[in-house]
Amino acid sequence: MAVQEFYFFGSYNALRPFQIKVFSGADSKFTIPTQGTGYNYRAKVSGVVDISGLTGNYTINFPSANTDYILEISGLFPQWRQNNNAERLKVKDVMQCGDIVWRSFNFSFYGCSNLLYTATDVPNVSNVNDFNSAFRNTLVNVNVNSWDWSSAKTLSGTFWNGIWDNNGVK
Repeated sequence: MAVQEFYFFGSYNALRPFQIKVFSGADSKFTIPTQGTGYNYRAKVSGVVDISGLTGNYTINFPSANTDYILEISGLFPQWRQNNNAERLKVKDVMQCGDIVWRSFNFSFYGCSNLLYTATDVPNVSNVNDFNSAFRNTLVNVNVNSWDWSSAKTLSGTFWNGIWDNNGVK
C-alpha cells in the first residue's frame, strides 16, 4: 500500500519534530546534511535559530564551541544524509524520530561513530526502499523490529561494521 504525501502550507508546529543532538565542535558550526530534492523544512535550535522554508543543506552557526545542542527538524525532510562526511562525529543522538515521512536512509548515519539512538518512537519508513549503509560504521543500538520494512529493496551494508555485522551482534 502506497502512502500518499500531502503538503501543508502553514504552521509546522502541529507535527512532532525529528530531534537530534549535535555537537558544535571547535568551529561552532553544523551543517544539516540533505541529498536531492523534496525538502521544505524548518530547523530550530532553541535560542540559536528558527528558520522555515529550507530546501537543502543549512549551516547553523552556534554561539558556543564544543557544546551539545538539540536540533529539531519538521516539515518535508525526506532524508538525513551524513555519508561519512567531515561532520559525522558531531552527530550525537537521535532523540525523537517525530512525524517525518522518510523517503531514503541511503548513507544516512554512515560513519557517525559517536551516535546514540535514544528515540522511543518509530520512524515512518514505509516509503523507504533504500537503506544502503544507513548505520554503517556506527555502534548505534537501535531496535528495528517495529519498523515498517515493506518497501525496503536495498539493505546492503545497513549495519556493516557496527553493532550488527556478518558475525552477529558485537
